[in-house]
Amino acid sequence: MRSDTLKVPGATLYYEVRGNGPVLLLLPGSGGDAAVFDPIADTLAAHFTVVTLDPRGYSRSIIDSEEPGHRLMAAQRDNAVRFDEQVDGLIATQRHDTVRSTEPDDELITAQRDDTDRSTGRGGRLIATRRDNGFRSAEQVNLVIAPRRDDTGQSTDRPADELNVGRRDATAGSAQQDDGLIAAQREDAYRLLETLTPAGEDAYVFGGSGGAVVALDLLTYHPERLRLVVAHEPPCFAVLPDAAEQKAFIDEVYLLFRTEGIAAAGARFLQGIGGTMKPMPNPADLPPRAAEMIQRLHDNADLMMAHELRPITSYLPDEPTLATHTDRLILAAGKETRGHLPHRPAATLAEHLNLPLTEFPGGHSGFTDAPTEFATQLLNLLLATRVQ
Repeated sequence: MRSDTLKVPGATLYYEVRGNGPVLLLLPGSGGDAAVFDPIADTLAAHFTVVTLDPRGYSRSIIDSEEPGHRLMAAQRDNAVRFDEQVDGLIATQRHDTVRSTEPDDELITAQRDDTDRSTGRGGRLIATRRDNGFRSAEQVNLVIAPRRDDTGQSTDRPADELNVGRRDATAGSAQQDDGLIAAQREDAYRLLETLTPAGEDAYVFGGSGGAVVALDLLTYHPERLRLVVAHEPPCFAVLPDAAEQKAFIDEVYLLFRTEGIAAAGARFLQGIGGTMKPMPNPADLPPRAAEMIQRLHDNADLMMAHELRPITSYLPDEPTLATHTDRLILAAGKETRGHLPHRPAATLAEHLNLPLTEFPGGHSGFTDAPTEFATQLLNLLLATRVQ
């Protein structure tokens, strides 16, 4: 294995390369890095040039503060600041209401509603369901943003559905992306493929979780460079019939992150997706390379929760465009997540595109849950396409 870096607009990407043969790019899930694919990379490298990377801003891929790409993270921080201002208003209301918590329940609820109505001067209205113990538990918080209005009473805000990452204007075909995170990762992946794929050859891409969202976007924008894309459990909850409910769940997780920290948010997220992900191993029980990776993933968690959770889960694939490339797309999910949230977007998208859903061994992180079986099945799919 060799490692190298690639300068791209706004960042320097760290990547690793193993093996020989056609290029196979493995895209990790949100907050992951190149080493998460160690359990399957060597098996695949017997037939492919396997490329893994740290996405920009994570682990060893560094954002360049003076470059144009830095504006991406700046925009994300601005979005977080605006959300934090709304959270601050909620916390202040909670604190004030907790002082009066000895009042009867109906008076407390009325007081909360009145206090919340007065908070709209900060640009948003936060309506929270009543919690025991001063709203400090991890029950659901419903977030409703009241629109800003001009002097005529007309709303000056963009509708919420126009802000969905990856949503396309039906007439212009342009992506309406709130912060450009997915677009940046897509173009990083494309530049890496252009650098490492010999002229005239196609590349293969596997994406897991958030990496599957990036892989779908890569196929949408750069199909000419791709022989096959395998998208394993993309968490694009926006495709689901209950998308609004899932968005409320993600908003709740994000609010917990901002108010109670990464541990509370992570626990709620794992509970909400059905408890199908296995906990990370203890670094003390691992060899040095794996232990170092676990530490990096822990370090990445706050950045992922702050900037990537909402765009990735709000991504709405361009189904009309993907429908023209179904000959090079495999939608996949884990056998162990069947019936749970991580499984559903891939199944729904497969139904929309009239594609079969391919099930892999293990769960959401099948390549670490059952690496031997997972690598064998993935390799068979890739080789079958290669000989066509």
